[in-house]
Formats: sequence, structure tokens, C-alpha cells
Amino acid sequence: MDYSSSGKYLASCGEEDPDADPDVESTTSSGSDCSKENSRPPSADPSPRTKGLSRRQRKNRRREDTSPDAKKKTKKAEISPRRSGAPRKCVGTEMTEKRFASLLHPHLLTYEQMYGLGYPVQSFEDRAIVFNINHSPFARTRRTFDVNAREFVPTTCFPPDGRISGSSSDSSEPDSEEGWECETYLPGVQRTCVRCSKGFFVTANEYLTQERCIYHWGKLRSAPRQGHRALYTCCQGKPDSPGCADCKLHVWNGIEPGLNRNCQGFVKTRPAKQPAEDGFHGVYALDCEMSYTVAGLELTKVTVVAVDGAVVYETFVRPKNAIVDYNTRFSGITARDLKAGPTKTLHQVQNDLRGFVKAETILIGHGLENDLRALKMVHANVVDTSLAFPHYSGPHYKHSLKQLMATYLKRDIQCGVNGHDSYEDAAACVQLMIFKVQRENGGGYLVV
Repeated sequence: MDYSSSGKYLASCGEEDPDADPDVESTTSSGSDCSKENSRPPSADPSPRTKGLSRRQRKNRRREDTSPDAKKKTKKAEISPRRSGAPRKCVGTEMTEKRFASLLHPHLLTYEQMYGLGYPVQSFEDRAIVFNINHSPFARTRRTFDVNAREFVPTTCFPPDGRISGSSSDSSEPDSEEGWECETYLPGVQRTCVRCSKGFFVTANEYLTQERCIYHWGKLRSAPRQGHRALYTCCQGKPDSPGCADCKLHVWNGIEPGLNRNCQGFVKTRPAKQPAEDGFHGVYALDCEMSYTVAGLELTKVTVVAVDGAVVYETFVRPKNAIVDYNTRFSGITARDLKAGPTKTLHQVQNDLRGFVKAETILIGHGLENDLRALKMVHANVVDTSLAFPHYSGPHYKHSLKQLMATYLKRDIQCGVNGHDSYEDAAACVQLMIFKVQRENGGGYLVV
């Protein structure tokens, strides 16, 4: 099943509408081609439209009607929109989608794995949708905030004489609040910036801390040429060096450490109403792009790719909250993209995906928990390439998709200066899993 960029179902790729009446189609084509004077065949009883044509014009029409292209066009109108029944084949191989689906079953994540990795799952206790965020002790050190901390209510107090002392001594503080005028703002919650690790305050729909964020967009990596010192990959700066990039506001990822139970707007994929003709309900690769808002990371683009590399579904998504930072360096999303459109809401995207992604469908992705949380969707049959290709340092570490493609398939991805491409990332996940199952089953092309 294919979808266009606006999310609408494509009956076929490049085929005519089979339900259209051939007679009606020929009439329509004559109306459009009449201006070119090369359209309708002459009949024994010429119509009013052909009476005004010259002899040469009628002769040209007669020639065009007997041309091979015209015969092909007439035959094409009879083609059914349904595909001929030939199974989809995995990109670059002779392996069918059905065979590929059967070989992926050993790599499906268990409920325990999904819960431990932070996938949205349904609780066995009260059937509520939850996801658990456990910060690894081996991850890069960042300051995190306490979710049980006291609520912050910023106030500005003015003494009766209107003077505010800048001294921090005890004498500058009033013994009592009597006679002081205090201006109270909306209650805010402290968040931790995922870029510079500073704390800032926000409400449900606005920023209370108006401060520019100075940060390093790269990661700390050991540099062998520098004596194995940890340096930032963006500017080769030391861990205590000032940032090399800036943003007008601090940002956060929208999730809190621990068990998150406030999962409003989440939906589950529905089981298929009837068994599939081929015995399986498809295999797709999924990749999403997100941008920062006051509520954290929100979905701005989603791409679904089939095993043959064809785009099944792709659309830009309009976030619920105003975008603070498009995160273009990694998402590839710009303000021009969302303005040009077409865009959809998250609810519309959920309905579109649930139309062809059933509970039995297998979804492939890299760090797919982030994509499903952004989609606010619960799906049980997932294959995560970050686990299918484990890191040699242990389960607390993960290879990036770029590293996996360079190591196993000798291909470079994510090389553009305009950010990641969701189609490229989704197609890379499919190719990695094809390589994985081929290697596990003796290599070569697998044919059903």
C-alpha cells in the first residue's frame, strides 16, 4: 500500500484510473486536446467539432489514432489498480518480503526489552500506556533535575521606599515581608537543557527563562592524536571550553527520568480484521524528525519505507506548540519546509499510519523508541538496528546508524550539511537488516 506525500493512498504508480469509463475518458481527452487540434478521430458522421477542421487537420488526427502510442494508451486504461500479485523483493536481493519477515522474527524485541529501552508500552497492571526512562550511569555526565522538587514560583519584591539593594549581605534582606510589594508570575517547572545542561524554567506553553544557550553540538570523543583526551567532535574543544554554537533559548527533550505515566494522546496499532493473503502484514522501516518546542521534542516529519526502497508514506507534521528551534543540523527541517507544506497534524498522521500499519506489521528503525514516542504510538512488533548490531562495550552503548553503515555496508550516510534525511535513514535500516539476515543464513541471495 502506497501513500503520497500528503498521506493519500496511491492506487498505483503511474497507472490510469481503472474505474473510469473508457468512453468518458476519450471524451475528456478530446476536450483537453482540442486546443492542440490533434485529438478526436473522424467518424463517418463528423461531429460539430470536426466540421470546422481543415483537410490537413483531419488527416493528422487520422494518423495519430493509428499510432502505437494511441493503442498503448487505450490498453493502459484497462489495467487494474491492484498490483499483479508479484511479491515485493528486498532492495538489492532476490529475497521476497515474506521470507524477510520470517527471518526477522528472532530479532523482534521482547516486552522487557522495550520497557527497559523506553519504548511506550501498555502496563499489565492497569492497561495504561507508560514508558520508562533510565539514564545509564555510563552515559555522558549531565545534570538532571528532580521531578519531585518543589514547584518554582518566581517573584520580584520591592521595598516600600522603592530601592532594591544589590548587596548579598544579610542586612539587605528584610526581616519581614510587611510593607513589601511582590509581583508573582505564573508557576513554572524547572527543566534541564539537553545542550548545555543548565536549568531553566517553563510553563505549559511559554518560557520563563529568556536566556541564550551556548553549547557544543558535537559529542565528547577520545582523540588518539591528542593523547586520548576527550574532545568535542564539533570544534575539537576541551570539555571545559566555551560552546561553539548558540540558540536563542534553552531546550529540553520533553521526557522526564523515571516512569512516565502521563501519556495523553497515545494510540495503539490495531490488529488486522482478517488474515493477510500472504500470511503476513508487511515490513516497513520508519524514521521521524523532531524539532524543539516549549513542550520538548515534537514530531515535524515522518517517513515510512518499504523493503524494496520505495517510499510508502511521507509527510511534514505541524507541531501543537510553536517551534523554538528547528534542530536543522540533525533533523533537516527548516521553517520553509513547514511553510511550503503540505503539513498534517499528529492526529491525522496517527490515523494514516494505523490504516496500513497493523499490530502484526513489523517496523524497523534505529532507536525506534524515540520515533514511537514522537508519534505517540504503541506498537509491539519492532526490530531495532541498534540492538541487532550490539556495541562491543556492552548494552549501555549504541552504535550510531552512520557508524553501522560505514562498518558493515561500507557506505557513507548523513554527509549532507543540511541535516539528516529521514528517507536515507529509514532505507539504511532496511539494508542493514537485509545484510544481517543474509549473513545469519549463509550469505548470498535468499530466494523463496
